[in-house]
Amino acid sequence: MQALIENTNLKILAISAILSFIPVIFWYIIIKRKNRKGMALRFFLAFILAGIGALYFVLRAEKIVDSYLESQDLPFFSTFIFIGLLITLFKNIVVQLAGIRYFKNIDDVIDLSFASALGYTFFENIIFFYITFSGQNPEAVGPIKMLKYFLEREFFILPIHLFCSGLFGYFYGLSIFASPELKKSHKKDSFWYSIMYFLLSLIFIIPKKFLFIITKITQGTIISVGFYALFFVIQEYDPYLSDILNLANFKTPIDERLMPLIAFGFFKIGSLTLFSLMDQKRRFDNRNMLIKKT
Repeated sequence: MQALIENTNLKILAISAILSFIPVIFWYIIIKRKNRKGMALRFFLAFILAGIGALYFVLRAEKIVDSYLESQDLPFFSTFIFIGLLITLFKNIVVQLAGIRYFKNIDDVIDLSFASALGYTFFENIIFFYITFSGQNPEAVGPIKMLKYFLEREFFILPIHLFCSGLFGYFYGLSIFASPELKKSHKKDSFWYSIMYFLLSLIFIIPKKFLFIITKITQGTIISVGFYALFFVIQEYDPYLSDILNLANFKTPIDERLMPLIAFGFFKIGSLTLFSLMDQKRRFDNRNMLIKKT
């Protein structure tokens, strides 16, 4: 990475930045709420802060983290859980910083969570595209493989970051804006709350007034990190069609990578999960079970 910084080709860097920015505009138009004053500035702040973190991690900290995890001889899946946890917690810190004295509802939290995801992947993509377009990525040599790599990162991996951040943002927002009535109903009816209450009580001494907040944040973290870890593991294996067909002793003359299809499946499941949670939020709101700040 040091050589990459010292021998930067500005033309390739500019192309990488432009191509990375195109989907950002696309997603911003989709998720932008016109009736929320001040969101553009906060969105930009979360975007930049997350991007700075992505640059630092990819250029400086990634090798340190990888070396540490290898030295600990951790199981394969747990390393990706750790990485997913780092990304999730970092983006949550970004959301908290960008949302200081601004949050009025759960939608605000989710919007800034989306902003942190877009910022993180935008700057990360610039680096990865630069490496690829300058011929330093051995897995993407030639125009066709470069195009496939570009499409995968822009249209499949970026949405994975978006819905994972959105899922965490929902639970973090719920921890802030749940009314006393909603908290009470969770204590009686929520399976998640009962399990997390039991586990957290065994591990930590937590005052009851903070238990709902910590439970919801923990729930969002587990779901988001679980999606991240499972996706990263499959991405690391990078299965091909032949890998599946060989299990049935079937040979195929055409062999293709399955990651684009798998990534689309992840995005589909994650989107449905997020839409379901947003519908749940709407029902809570209709029953006046969410705190409204003016």
